[in-house]
Amino acid sequence: MAARGRDCRCYVAAARLAETDGAALAALTEARQLDAHLPGDIDVQVADRLRVVGQLEGSGPYLPLLYLYLQDQLAVTVEQGTADFTFDYDLAWRSETGLKASVENLAFVLRDIAVKQAGASVVSLPEVRIDGGYFRYPEQAAGGDVLALRAPEVAVWRDPDGMLKVVEELKDYLMSSKITPILGNVGTPLLYEVSNAFGGIRTKNSQLNAWTDDYNASEVEKYVEKMVSCSSCFVHCRHRNTLDGEGPEYTALSLLGTNLGLEKLTDCIKLQNQVNQLGLDVSSTGTYMAWATELYERGMIDDKLTGGLKLEFGDYETYAQLIDMINERKGFGDILAEGQWAEVLIINGPQIPVDGSDITGEHAGVVLVYKNDTWASPAGWSGRSSARDSRISIARM
Repeated sequence: MAARGRDCRCYVAAARLAETDGAALAALTEARQLDAHLPGDIDVQVADRLRVVGQLEGSGPYLPLLYLYLQDQLAVTVEQGTADFTFDYDLAWRSETGLKASVENLAFVLRDIAVKQAGASVVSLPEVRIDGGYFRYPEQAAGGDVLALRAPEVAVWRDPDGMLKVVEELKDYLMSSKITPILGNVGTPLLYEVSNAFGGIRTKNSQLNAWTDDYNASEVEKYVEKMVSCSSCFVHCRHRNTLDGEGPEYTALSLLGTNLGLEKLTDCIKLQNQVNQLGLDVSSTGTYMAWATELYERGMIDDKLTGGLKLEFGDYETYAQLIDMINERKGFGDILAEGQWAEVLIINGPQIPVDGSDITGEHAGVVLVYKNDTWASPAGWSGRSSARDSRISIARM
């Protein structure tokens, strides 16, 4: 393929050139305005920027850049065609703003595109044309006025065993790895020991980052009846436990175990079985109970809000009761059942606010407890985390 440039102008910014003769450098230093004729008809001017503007044209035969990839991955061949293109370009650099580039008035034509598999035509495109194309950086904008396909032909066929072949290929690939057989033997709890070793275990609402070795896979194995799989999965990394349930998975060990400060592995397994049987989510249930426990232990919520529940890390019985309350939307469980909206708790206030008028100076002593930088209510009332009324306290977790 041949290419040529024309009308190319370069503006050079600095007072330093890496390689030049003494006369040019002296002229540059003295006048700071230098016109020089360089090979390729490029004009150089010293200013406060570097800029290259011109037009590029090209034509000739081509081989698609993805040819080798397509040949290896899809077992297809791409026959050589021809291409013509022309576009205007503008490249500019300033020390203050960095690089700015644009391609305008792109006209691009590909001819005689042919993709074949086992000698049979798959895709045939006599011509693909783009007119009025452009690309602009740093705007990251691209487009064109016209995209035209002339007389395209695409062959479609059905392989009744195609999906089965893909599944078999994936199975062979996964089973050839070292981790898959291990997952089939001990399941995802194998991740616990690794995470615990480098301090990556969420403990007591993430106030700590490591916990007991009693949650290691070797300990979980003592309560495994057999390994089972999710539907149609050949890895079989799920446990059927001896306490009448499935699991525990790595997530349950963390969020319904260490994050609640439970010392006994069996308590974690029982909570996980309870959550699964009720159809609740392991991750969010454990997360909100741990969060509420820290609030209670810090004195940010009290028995009046919890309905008399004494929330303490490590208290299996209370957590089991609270899970039932969440499921039945009773008492304090009704608040936690709101999910993300449970992050807004009103203490010493009659209700969750329905509009901004509920949080005024008339409600002195109201405390908003939230986890993020903003707070909101299910009714849509929202505001920034800063309180303008000094009689409203805000506790940030």
